[in-house]
Amino acid sequence: MAHKDYDHTTKFTPLIQEYPTSYIVNTIAIAVEGRNLLSVTKSANSTPILTLVDSGTTITRLPSDVYKALSSEFRRVMRTKYRYKGAFYDCFDGFFDTCFVPNSNKIHVPSVSFTFQNNVQVNLDASGTVYVVNKSLICFAFTNGGADWVTFGNTQQKTFEVVYDVAGQKLGFSSGGMCT
Repeated sequence: MAHKDYDHTTKFTPLIQEYPTSYIVNTIAIAVEGRNLLSVTKSANSTPILTLVDSGTTITRLPSDVYKALSSEFRRVMRTKYRYKGAFYDCFDGFFDTCFVPNSNKIHVPSVSFTFQNNVQVNLDASGTVYVVNKSLICFAFTNGGADWVTFGNTQQKTFEVVYDVAGQKLGFSSGGMCT
């Protein structure tokens, strides 16, 4: 696809050139309900966090302090409407420590967004924010990766068209991807 063929809604962030074999970008903000949580973490320390955009990883993995801040804020918002359940283990996707019991078939999922360099904001769909275990249990679809970087997984990417423009040294996001 030539550059001129990109949809005008596709927003691009530069690929970090020090890592030519991976799709690495800078995350400058992660927010729950509009509240930027990177500003309260040691990992960010006023600098962007390196982020591997990886369609082969299912659940996004975050640095420990970023995960704690994000899950704590998500839990705070969710507890106003839903009962906190604690932890759940899935043999395919791993350990989820922030789970809730929905009280109806329709649930309100707090908004979560990632902002990459060049102010490329990716507003996650509810399906990219929670993992539905069954009709009685939903879990926060992020995990503590323990590393100093973010691995942005396919659960969070699935409602976006992600453009890997290696020649142009950039990565683009456009809402309205076909996979749900």
